[in-house]
Amino acid sequence: MTARAAGSVAAGGVDLYWLPLGAGGHSVRLNGRAYEAVAALVERRPACDLYHTALEVHVPEGRFVIEQTPVRCCVSVDEYEVVLERETS
Repeated sequence: MTARAAGSVAAGGVDLYWLPLGAGGHSVRLNGRAYEAVAALVERRPACDLYHTALEVHVPEGRFVIEQTPVRCCVSVDEYEVVLERETS
């Protein structure tokens, strides 16, 4: 979470966060590492750390958090889903 100056929410803003895969649970972290290890072996490359991102949007109407996941190549736009969380006062 970033510190905001008083009155900055009225102007709006967007914060980008890089989150390690599985930050909230052991199962996701373990399965993600296993998947990346197999993918790296198949592609003959070193395994990489996995992350996803979240946008925290501040507007006069409230605070919104939008989590983003990797986008697969060659997938139609109709298959995408968006998860949105709104902070209510």
